[in-house]
Amino acid sequence: MSPPAPPREFLEVMTAYAGLEPAYRRRLEGVAPRPCVLHVLADGLSWQLDLPGEHRGVVWSIDARAGKAAEQRPGESSAGVVRLTHLDAEATYALTAYAGDVVSSPTDSAAEDFTKGPLFPMVHGVRVASVPGVPESAMGEALMSRGLPVAGSSTARWVAYRRMR
Repeated sequence: MSPPAPPREFLEVMTAYAGLEPAYRRRLEGVAPRPCVLHVLADGLSWQLDLPGEHRGVVWSIDARAGKAAEQRPGESSAGVVRLTHLDAEATYALTAYAGDVVSSPTDSAAEDFTKGPLFPMVHGVRVASVPGVPESAMGEALMSRGLPVAGSSTARWVAYRRMR
């Protein structure tokens, strides 16, 4: 059995942002592509992939020390809080947090910083996670002003958000 893939919500926004969908959907299906906007958040290691027409998206964050397993103690993280952008301040958003472990490829040294290697590490063991400080729902204003914590023992984290009706 293969390890779980990144969250479905993340795969959907990545397909809309960088897959064949933007380039070919209009030509093949005769419809406009789903616009997906990438926002690099203030910490530089978190990205918000937003589907504005669908009022949903995903925040993806990776710990800067993902490949430095020997230097990182369990439960420790270099990530902090990220503030989302371009949300409806008056709307309530449902939130689902996911976590995964970053495993270096066999050709990469686990002692090296993944940002210096030729290969990006693989994410394994993705699961719905209970992340302290990530509620089941939050107002858009709070997500933009106070943000979401992205700290945790896993090195890859996602928070899917969806505007509630």
